[in-house]
Amino acid sequence: MRIPRAVYPAAAVVLLCIFAGLAAVVRTADARPTGPTAGASKVAGTVSARMVINRFRAVGKRVIGQGTVISTYKDAAGVTT
Repeated sequence: MRIPRAVYPAAAVVLLCIFAGLAAVVRTADARPTGPTAGASKVAGTVSARMVINRFRAVGKRVIGQGTVISTYKDAAGVTT
């Protein structure tokens, strides 16, 4: 049984809406502790990480996103490495 040609653009629009909805819901990770913190502690620095999706690939019945993870470290003086 053949799938009509009109189904492919409709499926693409549905997938695009799903990805846009998921992107609107995603927030950045909040790495702050939830419990009480010690008053005399000093922060050595902060680490931030993000992931850039380069492409999507079909592997069997799955869609795999392949990307690059980019992380930066900022020490207490504010120097980024």
